[in-house]
Amino acid sequence: MRNQLLHLTAVMERPGVDIRVLPFGAGAHASPDGQFDLFRMAEPYPDAACMQTPAGAVYVEADKAAPLLSAYDRLCDAALSTTDTAALLTDLAARLE
Repeated sequence: MRNQLLHLTAVMERPGVDIRVLPFGAGAHASPDGQFDLFRMAEPYPDAACMQTPAGAVYVEADKAAPLLSAYDRLCDAALSTTDTAALLTDLAARLE
């Protein structure tokens, strides 16, 4: 487990990687229905999202992706910053030595 936590902190250093911890104290979160992936793209391409369902993946674009983009923003607001997440993961790894 220690090595996994340290691996996450190393991966956080890569460009385009944003790992954040959502603390239990944040309460109910913005994604009660499960995982989704966002694709924010440069013009002229619309933003898109992918939701995993028991029947398979569902892809949506533009306005239909807006609720998931808002959910992502709420999750980011409730989560620890990347700096605080890295500090937490490092501290947890140190406790496992």
